[in-house]
Amino acid sequence: NAEYMGELLMFLVKSNKIQSVFLLKRQTNIFTNVTRYFTTEVSSDSVSEPVQIRKRRVKTDENEVLVEESLYPPASFAVVGSGPAGFYTVQRILKAHKQAKVDIFEKLPVPFGLVRFGVAPDHQETKAVQNQFNELLKDHRCRFFGNVVIGKDITVEELHENYTSVIYSIGSGVESHLNIKGEKLKGVFSAGEFVAWYSGHPDYSKMNFDLRNIESVSVIGMGNVALDVARILLKSVDSLNKTDIPTHILDQLAESKVREVHVIGRRGPLEAAFTNPELREIIFSPECDWKSYIEPQNINFQIPSEVKERAIKRKVELLQQMQLGGHENHFFSENKKKLVFHFLRSPIEFIARKDNQEKLDSILLAHNKLEHINGSVKAVPTGDNSTLTTQTIFKSIGYISNPITGLPFDQSKNIIPNTLGRVLWENPTNEKNIFIPEKKLNRTYVAGWIKRGPTGIIGTNLWDATQTVDVLLEDLKKIDLNSAKDLEIRSHNIVKLLEKRNIKFVDLNGWLKIQQYEEKTGEVKGKVREKLVDVDQMIKVAYTT
Repeated sequence: NAEYMGELLMFLVKSNKIQSVFLLKRQTNIFTNVTRYFTTEVSSDSVSEPVQIRKRRVKTDENEVLVEESLYPPASFAVVGSGPAGFYTVQRILKAHKQAKVDIFEKLPVPFGLVRFGVAPDHQETKAVQNQFNELLKDHRCRFFGNVVIGKDITVEELHENYTSVIYSIGSGVESHLNIKGEKLKGVFSAGEFVAWYSGHPDYSKMNFDLRNIESVSVIGMGNVALDVARILLKSVDSLNKTDIPTHILDQLAESKVREVHVIGRRGPLEAAFTNPELREIIFSPECDWKSYIEPQNINFQIPSEVKERAIKRKVELLQQMQLGGHENHFFSENKKKLVFHFLRSPIEFIARKDNQEKLDSILLAHNKLEHINGSVKAVPTGDNSTLTTQTIFKSIGYISNPITGLPFDQSKNIIPNTLGRVLWENPTNEKNIFIPEKKLNRTYVAGWIKRGPTGIIGTNLWDATQTVDVLLEDLKKIDLNSAKDLEIRSHNIVKLLEKRNIKFVDLNGWLKIQQYEEKTGEVKGKVREKLVDVDQMIKVAYTT
């Protein structure tokens, strides 16, 4: 039973009984329920052990001997981005090629990307993958260059001149827009901004959401990020005090007057994108000091006969329990808060206050019905509308990537065009949305969101990176040996180049100093860590003797 297996694995991981889970067969219903709870996900039929050595017989004057030789020439690789996709790329390269050297470039002084700044702070079991990534950084074949912006501190051309191959594994940092009236009103934010804020991202840690003057918040979207935002807003600060949320942000959450959160989705319960573990947590957790409701109250929970996936059926069952009131916990009796799921609703306008035309007052919602169009379920307006009063909106409707100067970009898909991770430098069908630079850069690859778009969980990047690296290694066999050795030597020029430009880059030792500082400061406060949220302070700690 996938549900109980997920709960059992969560217990075993949290109690340090196991550190990894290996699924011999990727069964969708089990995979969906358990992947959040373990550090490494491996499917035997999709992630094979790389072959590094080949044997061949060589004739001598006297006899024939068996000689072992490497499949690949010595090589150096640059990985741009230090999130999960970047580290899984590094992991695969180091396993597959014993003569490889890998340099990781990160624009912030600290590594781990989405794991540090995106995974919810009350999901420390998911953040544990940082321990695995740290071990990769300590490999003598790997170097970390934090606080280095590619395209500014080092140009894309310089990167390609000094490495055998370059792999771009940057994420999608810009949230999508609804393109409706009132989207620029004060009080309208992206969910990504809020997540980055409570995660202590240096670019967002000083934002002010004025929580002390807000009682009603609406979240547009029904993915896991939307539920994270709702949960953090509704949880008591006492239940978050031991997490890695920075202290100054905990103080602001403690002053919050938020009493109700509305989660709004354009389609129905079956189409909601959040996973069952996230839904179960926000409904049943003992720390959930709120009542949950579903609108409209007459929502249809009927599951079509063609839907066979147990995960979807279980999701509907959980929502039905929530609708019937079986969800309500009785651990708390005072000051109940309210969580409302609104299905079949689409925002069509954010309405300003009458006394202040710059500030948000409410949302105009279109009522929808579901229709099957071209093989997919679409939300179609019924013609009815309603208004929901709210003081703050967080849009959780997906992310888009920014183009990288010097690289191709598909504006319709918001990815770098590629085949299995190998960057495409031509547009044979002359599609208008695809930009191809005049100068082609050889041996260019992508992994993660910039490759496939903002989909999947952390573990999805394992298969994604494996696919890219396996293609890269096949290409490596075709590179001239002397050329590869020359590029491997030239990669040592990077340090000299950064020093010449007075770039205060953070290496492994610098990062370990930051990590030690955060953990020691957090220990004093009874926390996992006390994150540094200022780049200058990070660099100062990294350079202490």
